[in-house]
Amino acid sequence: MSEKDIWKWLIPKLSDTSVSYIYKESKLSCKGFRTNTPSDIKANRKRLIANLLTITNLRKLSLWIRKSYPKNLMNETLKEKSFDELKESIKKNGLPAVLIKLISEDEEEKAGQLLENLQIEESELLNVPESLFEIEQSEEKVEKTEKSEKSKATIDDEEVNSLKAELSSANNRIKKLENKMEKLEADFEKKEENYKKRVEVSENKNKELSKKVKEREQLNDKFEKDIAKLQDELKKAIKTTEVTQKKLVHEQEEREKERRELEARYSKDKENLELEHKLEKEEWKKDKEELEELAELYNQELQDLKTKKQEKTETVKEIAASEDVTYEVNETNLREVKTIKEVLIIGKPPFTKQIENDKFKLQYLESDEIENFLFPSNFDEYWIVKNELRPGYEILLAHNDSFGLIDKKQVMNYTNFVEVMNRIENTN
Repeated sequence: MSEKDIWKWLIPKLSDTSVSYIYKESKLSCKGFRTNTPSDIKANRKRLIANLLTITNLRKLSLWIRKSYPKNLMNETLKEKSFDELKESIKKNGLPAVLIKLISEDEEEKAGQLLENLQIEESELLNVPESLFEIEQSEEKVEKTEKSEKSKATIDDEEVNSLKAELSSANNRIKKLENKMEKLEADFEKKEENYKKRVEVSENKNKELSKKVKEREQLNDKFEKDIAKLQDELKKAIKTTEVTQKKLVHEQEEREKERRELEARYSKDKENLELEHKLEKEEWKKDKEELEELAELYNQELQDLKTKKQEKTETVKEIAASEDVTYEVNETNLREVKTIKEVLIIGKPPFTKQIENDKFKLQYLESDEIENFLFPSNFDEYWIVKNELRPGYEILLAHNDSFGLIDKKQVMNYTNFVEVMNRIENTN
């Protein structure tokens, strides 16, 4: 607790007479207010007390009171005393005297601690007499009265004559003062008239200001209503959000339930596909054996055709030579124009040699390569052989971006390699 806090606690507890005494003796003033009598203090007590507590006046008050008060502790030191000893001093001299004495000894912290301790204990020592300075005032008046009586007892006739001369001089001064007073009254009337005019102007300004204040209050009321409305809307929005959130949670739970059902269904479908694949594999094995037989027959027939074509070519050459005729053998006349198609077969069988053909250039893609394979666009056709692919190959193809760029007219689907062989054989 600082020195200012101590004064804030002490001064409001003083009587009007004590506050008046402080103003008078410390030569402090409050602009625009009288402070000569207790009634002056009573009329504007809060304002005058607040004036004493300003930083400037507190500094002056502190300097004055350290020199003039407390008189009963002028020759005593409290700096080294304990709190119990200070309490005994308070009982004898009063709390204000002890606090001010400690402040005068630069022990503001100790004074503040003492006051805080008494407040915590709710001690009776906190009582401050309203007539804190009245006793000193009375003592001063007694001294003045005694001096006055002694002075009267020693006045002689010469002093009486001197007093009469002074009285005559005083009367002359009074007349001069009365003349001056008349001039002052005339000036006062003029100033009063000017003051009334200023008051009138001020009142008009106050009316305008009151009007603006009223308008501002109306705006504030409107703002408060708008704020209340926005708060209601916010509450509704929060409530709607909570309902929506609950709905989303419910939908999420439903989706999770649906996902689990789909996983269960997928697991079951996977088992069925694996079983189907197993059966198809057995069927494919059977078809493969038939296909191998067909391929062998096809190769034999192809070899026979090549032999016949070679014999035909040699015969033509012999005839041309025997007839002594220059004859240029044009290969386009001896063999059919071949158009070779490049084909990517998706699903590689365990045998490929038997499928070789001069009308197709075949390249194979195994089932395990589908997912990460970059499908080129330079093939004429893309043949998908289902029996040679593992279950779920359609999903892998659907997720392969490069396959999605291929024209679907170039994609052919075959169940097994028997159908592939039929396509090759039936192509002219």
